Amino acid sequence: MRFAGLTLLVLVAVAGCNPTDSKELAADAKKLGQTAGRAANNAQLAGRVRLSLSQTKDVDISRVEIFAESGVVTLKGEVKTPSERPLMVRLVREIKGVNQVINKLVVAPSKK
Repeated sequence: MRFAGLTLLVLVAVAGCNPTDSKELAADAKKLGQTAGRAANNAQLAGRVRLSLSQTKDVDISRVEIFAESGVVTLKGEVKTPSERPLMVRLVREIKGVNQVINKLVVAPSKK
């Protein structure tokens, strides 16, 4: 629905512009659409990673941030045990659309 509104806005704007402005506006609208598409894909991948990890026994993602950009997933934050780090990385690598995993996870200091 947002894209329909954006398209309508672009068409109205183009109708009142000179030919050069119309071409530039159309190119800008195309770039905006591509950027929005990439952002949606990144958010969708990060969501799939979060869902997969949250449903995995022996994994606690409550202190983990998940970022995705063009198939590269970054895991950043704290895990409770040393074994969680490689487990999370392995699980994320198995998710469709993930090309690379950047592991910035650290093991939380033990509470004594």
